Amino acid sequence: MTSSKLGLLFAFTVAAALTAVTPAAGAVLNVDTTTDDASLTGCDDATANDCSLRGAIIKANGLAEASTIIVPVGTYVLSQATSCLFRSHQFGSASLNTVSLCIDAELTLVGAGAGDTIIDGNFADHVVMVSDRSVEIRGVTVRNGSAPNVSSFLGNLAGGGGINNGGTLRLVDCEVSGNTALGTGGGIFNGHSLTVLRSTIADNIAGQSGGGIENSSYLEVTTLEVQNSSVTANHAATGQGGGVENFGGVAVVGGSTISGNEAPVALGGGIYNANGTGVLTLANSTVSGNRSGSLGGGIFNAQNSRAYLDNVTVTNNFSGNDGGGIYNNVGTLSIANTLIAGNHDVFNSDPDCRGPFISRGHNLIQNATNCPSSGDTTGNVTGQDPRLGALADNGGPTRTHGLLDGSPAIDAGSADVPGTGGAACTALDQRGFLRPLGGACDIGAFERGGAFSVAKIQPGSSGNTGTVSVLVTGNGFLQGATVKLSRVGQSDIVASVVQPDAGGSAIAAAFDLAGRPAGSWDVVVVNPDSTSRTLSAGFTIEEGGTPDLWADVVGLIRREGPSTLTILYGNRGKVDALAVPLSISAPAGYALKTLFAITQPPPQADQVLTDFAQVPLTVQAGAQERYDTIPLLLPIVPAGFTGTLQITLSVPPDAVPDALSVAIDTPYLTPALNPEALNHLVAGAVAYAPGAFHVTIPSSVVPVLEQYVRNQLQLVVDNGRMALVVSLGEAQQVFSLPQLQIDAAILGALRTLQP
Repeated sequence: MTSSKLGLLFAFTVAAALTAVTPAAGAVLNVDTTTDDASLTGCDDATANDCSLRGAIIKANGLAEASTIIVPVGTYVLSQATSCLFRSHQFGSASLNTVSLCIDAELTLVGAGAGDTIIDGNFADHVVMVSDRSVEIRGVTVRNGSAPNVSSFLGNLAGGGGINNGGTLRLVDCEVSGNTALGTGGGIFNGHSLTVLRSTIADNIAGQSGGGIENSSYLEVTTLEVQNSSVTANHAATGQGGGVENFGGVAVVGGSTISGNEAPVALGGGIYNANGTGVLTLANSTVSGNRSGSLGGGIFNAQNSRAYLDNVTVTNNFSGNDGGGIYNNVGTLSIANTLIAGNHDVFNSDPDCRGPFISRGHNLIQNATNCPSSGDTTGNVTGQDPRLGALADNGGPTRTHGLLDGSPAIDAGSADVPGTGGAACTALDQRGFLRPLGGACDIGAFERGGAFSVAKIQPGSSGNTGTVSVLVTGNGFLQGATVKLSRVGQSDIVASVVQPDAGGSAIAAAFDLAGRPAGSWDVVVVNPDSTSRTLSAGFTIEEGGTPDLWADVVGLIRREGPSTLTILYGNRGKVDALAVPLSISAPAGYALKTLFAITQPPPQADQVLTDFAQVPLTVQAGAQERYDTIPLLLPIVPAGFTGTLQITLSVPPDAVPDALSVAIDTPYLTPALNPEALNHLVAGAVAYAPGAFHVTIPSSVVPVLEQYVRNQLQLVVDNGRMALVVSLGEAQQVFSLPQLQIDAAILGALRTLQP
């Protein structure tokens, strides 16, 4: 077992043993009506239609503990006005009578998906207001909000038609669209800390600045992070930043597309970065098709502000004055491996850029007439057409501009090892594909190979004791392609699961190498038209090989407010690790919370419970149950893979110094099921039944449970591998061991009562 711990004056290790599953307490409120009624706060699952969305939030606001609100499929139109004490971290408190949903509690609001759970403000008020609390909203659409002209400090309450955030807010897999604000932030006004992940901010209108998002810093420096998201078709009517205004804050944009936004009379059609303390960082992102009525069609960087661009594509933007792509107004503009081309200004004098910039090497600027460079100009390309494709779905979560044949950006990026910092290219492109696919990385946000070819396979070797998941990169791969390993005198090893990406630059696949001869093998990709390409001796099978699992924790634990921590885990070994237990433990009362999705136990023919949304993830472990533990099961940790999981931890003010512990254990399948693991899982299910169901499972039912758990684990691995391959290594499923054991315990109890 490998373990890691992280603490604030911390110094001990937690034993994360799971014998019987004892769920920890936690408030889960299930909305059961789309009616907007503030009186429906009962939220008793035994009573129908007693829990409205507004009622659930009101109830959560009155609880001392953190809570989860489950919002099922439906459209929730807001109509009632209720009292609200809105407490902003930056601007102070305000007592309001508002139609908006006013959140003043630590909570997670979980919808059924942005396309299915819709919260509609009915143009009556903000849709959601978040006080100075830690809140996460997942899988919903927030639409048709209208921020009123409310008198407040610097007009902050007149911002955020969709969401006005005064606390710490994470938006995950959401859509914020069709909202308006008389002030700033048509979609979202951020007054403290905002994270936007895999979400879309679209078609919002601000009467002033920040059509999509306003990150506003007056009394503090606010933070905004946008990852793997789209900010598109937003409008700042009279001010700056059609897509995003970063007014004195810290804004980080990664793997995202800022497109089709407009500031028709002012600055920064896509992004406006200003107010001296403004710091903007863009990586692996596209700024395309934005318009400003004045300066900086794509990006405007104001005096004394700082902007850093790495592997960014800035194209097809338009300004009504100067700097169609980027206008740097005597701020700091530092760029590396960045493509700025194909932009337009009304005078055609500086279509791509205006103002000085610091080069860190390997940039492509089509027209650099009025943007003099300093610093390292190694590998810079000017005066050339980058040969970009249209903004399109080329794979990954956001749209990108592909590089066409003959583009001077291909293989023209930094020769340094990607991801090593400095002037090196980022390790992944905007779509999440590894760089480089050719001899060197490409300039801009998109990494491309040449014609139909096989460039690389990662990992390039594996042991012959199990399976290996690989990513084959190159170009010209078509849907329906097959992948195999070939060697003279041996039968081919055909990949069992194959998924090309939409852009044709990568294929994820899995091979079963158990018992196959060691040595070099050719990697062969065959398209559906029977054309094929071969990477000769591209893969090596080695004798033996086992997984080598590890885990670590990264982050800073604070005593004030929730701390966001990242768990890193991986496999340094030569074969995939299957059905891997990973546990996270913290002292009881430390409010440990996951920020990643949990996949429900896989369905089986004799499964009893099919909805595990209310089954807790946390168990008590250790002496006198002093520790809260979240036992997880990772279906597959591929050879050479590194994954991440994010959690939050809130330390009580009077807490004795203690530790957060993360442990990764021996895989249950190696590749056969470990008998000790089977006994452990079945024993846990048997131990759970008496306390939960008042049923003692007899030994005669144990063989039924054993077969159920065997099937369960195999389905976990099969489904997890399929999800990983289909997403090209992005969608790592995570299962809950308590949920898996409770799933088995319910079956055992039923078989005991109904033999």
